[in-house]
Amino acid sequence: MQRQKFYLFTRSGIWYVSYRDGGRIRWKSTRARLKTDALRALSDFEKLRSKSKPPLTFNEFTKQYFTMQAAAIRPGTAERSRFAFSSFAHVCVDKLLSEYSLADVERFKATRLKTSKPTTVNIEFRVLWAAFNLAVKWGILASSSFSLSSQVKMAERLPVYVTREEFVKITEATKEMMLRDVWLFAFLTGCRLSEILNLGWKNVDLERCQVLVTSDESFQTKTGRSRVVPMNEAVYSMLLRRSYDNTEYVFHRRGYKLPKNSVTHKFKAAVREAKLSEEIHFHISIPCGIHSQRSSPRPACRFSPSQSCSDIHL
Repeated sequence: MQRQKFYLFTRSGIWYVSYRDGGRIRWKSTRARLKTDALRALSDFEKLRSKSKPPLTFNEFTKQYFTMQAAAIRPGTAERSRFAFSSFAHVCVDKLLSEYSLADVERFKATRLKTSKPTTVNIEFRVLWAAFNLAVKWGILASSSFSLSSQVKMAERLPVYVTREEFVKITEATKEMMLRDVWLFAFLTGCRLSEILNLGWKNVDLERCQVLVTSDESFQTKTGRSRVVPMNEAVYSMLLRRSYDNTEYVFHRRGYKLPKNSVTHKFKAAVREAKLSEEIHFHISIPCGIHSQRSSPRPACRFSPSQSCSDIHL
C-alpha cells in the first residue's frame, strides 16, 4: 500500500499541512508560526487528523441524515427522499461523500431522465441538493458538488385545471359514493388531498358552516399553519349526510382513513373513464379548477357569519 504524502506550506505566517483525501487536496492548520514547530506537528499528523470528523460514505450519510431529520420531515416527504437517495446510490455507487464530483451529479440526472419525467428528476435533484448542503452545514463536507449544478430545464406549461363540466364527467365515472364526496369536497374547498383524508369530525362545524384545517399528532399541514375553510350549500349538505357516521374521520372506509395512493389512482381511473386529458391529476387540477373560476385568493364559498348555508351557492 502506497504511503500517504503530506506537505507543509505557509500562508499569512501560519504553517499548514496539505494532503490528499478521497481524491481531493485538503489542508489543515498546524497553528505554528515557526517551521520547527510545524515539523513537529507534521510528524504527529495522524493524531492531528483524528481530531477532525471521519469521512462518511454516501450510505453512512444516508443513515445519519434520516435519523437526524426524522422529526423534521413528514412521512410522505421522507418516502420521496429515500427514493431519491436510493436512485443516486444506484447510479453513482456508494463511495466517500467527498468523492462525488459535478460529473457524478450530471450523470445522475442524465441516467434518471431515461426512465423518469423531468419533473421527477428535478424533485430528486432538490432533495439531494438540500441533503448535500446540509452535510456542508454539519461539517461533513467542505463543499457540495450539487451546488455547481442546476435543475433540468423544462418548457413552461400552462396550468391544468378541472372545469365544472369535466368535474361532472369525473363524478359520473366514479361509482363509489365515498369517493364522489371526496371529489366534491376537494372541488368546492380547494383543500389538499392529505388535508381531506385527515379531516376529523372534531374540526367540522356545521352550525357555522366552516371546516378547520389544522395539524395534530398524526398529521401536519404543508405550511404548518391552520386555516378556516368555509363551506357552501353543496358541501354542507354532503357533510350533514355523512355526519350520521359514528367515525373519527369524515371520509373513511369501515372507520379507517382512506389510503392516499388508492384515492389518487381511482381519481386517475375516473379521468380516463371520462376520456379526459391525461394531464389532469388530483394534486394540481382540483385546486386549480377552483382558482380559475373565482377572483378570491382563497378557493370559493366566502360568506359573512350572518349568512345561512342556504344563501351560499356554487
